[in-house]
Amino acid sequence: MRATLVTTGDEVLPADTPSPLPPGRIRDTVGPLLGGVLARAGFVGVGPPGHCADTPDALDALLDAGSGSVDATTGDVVVLVGATGRGVADLLRPALARTGARIVLDGVRVRPGGSQLVAVLADGRILLGLPGNPLAAVSAAATTGRALVDALTGRQRTPVSRRVHGLADLATPGRSRILPARPDGAGGWHLADRVRTAHLADLAGAPALAVVPEGGGPDADAGADDLVEIIDWI
Repeated sequence: MRATLVTTGDEVLPADTPSPLPPGRIRDTVGPLLGGVLARAGFVGVGPPGHCADTPDALDALLDAGSGSVDATTGDVVVLVGATGRGVADLLRPALARTGARIVLDGVRVRPGGSQLVAVLADGRILLGLPGNPLAAVSAAATTGRALVDALTGRQRTPVSRRVHGLADLATPGRSRILPARPDGAGGWHLADRVRTAHLADLAGAPALAVVPEGGGPDADAGADDLVEIIDWI
């Protein structure tokens, strides 16, 4: 599956923008990294990220075949970073409705990355919408991105499951968690007990992500001896 990567956010500047930055602007920290994450998930042909302005017209053009400043027609899947929330500044869902797209996955009960979505565009391309927070974007790309490749290609993979330290203390009620995982050198894994989604520092030294099932319910409690899926993100 070929993927075209596009970032959004008028406040986001290219990663190599020199200091000092203009007031209210930030560098793109996740765009340059996501190509490798998507390749690990099974996508091919992921080039440097394009950028789409935060306007209805720009989003409509991106989603319409053959129009807009970003050529997103060469890939099977458009991977869009940002605009997936439900705030007044998040314009993706209205644009999908205007352009005749069909949303097939609207949010996942997981943290970080819950606001991700998957849609079928009017011309048959697939849109994978990633949250704008860097760690949430990486988590969704590594997990849902991998599942999307499997679904579209018929590929079957055997999940890698391992026991981790302190699992019972990491599960939370109501939703699963995706946590950076570090090997302990003896066949087990240590997981971060918290993550900060606004940057990527918590991924340093963590070559994998662990999907911790939700806890707090009679049928969904994570116990100390449960196996947890471990996903290589890079």
